[in-house]
Amino acid sequence: MDGFKHLVPISLFVAVFGAAFGLAALQSCLSETDTVIMSTLVFAGASQFAALDLWGEQVSLIPLVLTVFAINARYLLMGATLYPWLKQLPPAKRYATMVVASDANWALSMRALNNDKPGLGLLLGGGLALWSFWIVGTWIGVFFGNFISTPEAFGECGILVAALVRQV
Repeated sequence: MDGFKHLVPISLFVAVFGAAFGLAALQSCLSETDTVIMSTLVFAGASQFAALDLWGEQVSLIPLVLTVFAINARYLLMGATLYPWLKQLPPAKRYATMVVASDANWALSMRALNNDKPGLGLLLGGGLALWSFWIVGTWIGVFFGNFISTPEAFGECGILVAALVRQV
């Protein structure tokens, strides 16, 4: 629970990006249901946005897979850096924890673990916070996206939000 609570402030920004993804997915002709399912199962914002750029009537699977793999390859390195602490867990718990790994909870976990403080709770609890806010944000974008006729008019706001998140 502590890890969850600790990452709620960052998760609020994640929800904003989830809403942007939900809106963008609707504009890319993904159904509402598919959009929310994608965010629930994939939980990789950057690659999800990249996949939308490649999405169309004729989805070319190889470039799509290669793009998503290239963007998410950093998770291999993240897992490797966490392995000294994760190796004590049974494989099922180890993989379940890594499913919700992201940049923010990985960085906080590494800082804690390197200072001999508990960090796996930050990784799992924080990941659950980020994941759940991403899903809620996506749902909000899907739900309210149907009421926005010209989403491109909000482009400058997206730049402002990105700048604010970068400062966090």
